[in-house]
Amino acid sequence: MKRLLNAFRCFFRALADGNFANNLQSKEEPLKDAKLLLAFLQEEGRLVDFLQEDISEFDDEQIGAAVREVHTKTRQALHKVFTIEAITEQSEGETIKIVENFDKNAIKLVGKVTGNPPFKGTVQHHGWKIVASKKLPTQESVSVIAKAEVEI
Repeated sequence: MKRLLNAFRCFFRALADGNFANNLQSKEEPLKDAKLLLAFLQEEGRLVDFLQEDISEFDDEQIGAAVREVHTKTRQALHKVFTIEAITEQSEGETIKIVENFDKNAIKLVGKVTGNPPFKGTVQHHGWKIVASKKLPTQESVSVIAKAEVEI
């Protein structure tokens, strides 16, 4: 499970940070897992197709229809592999008490943070955690996200 969580983190960080992606070349296993996750989300929901598409020429109605389909299919795919739950029981906008020795990997304090816990704050985002995971399907080449399709 830890490996899949790391792959998920690596995948999104590699998309956002080119230097991080380049440094991953020496850490092949997490990169392999990230590629498998990306390939899985492409296979199930065509996520890469959507993200690679230049949507500037489409109107909002067309984009909305595409987003709805990609969202539905990738959400279903995500739930095939991961069981995901909110980190906090409180919803966005609700008050929360942050106790001493809180999990800094799960909760990020923002705003004017001074002193030591306990703190009282407002939930800006409840966060997500993976509570269970299944093995991703494997494939022959982890460099191929989606095979080209040729009709004969």
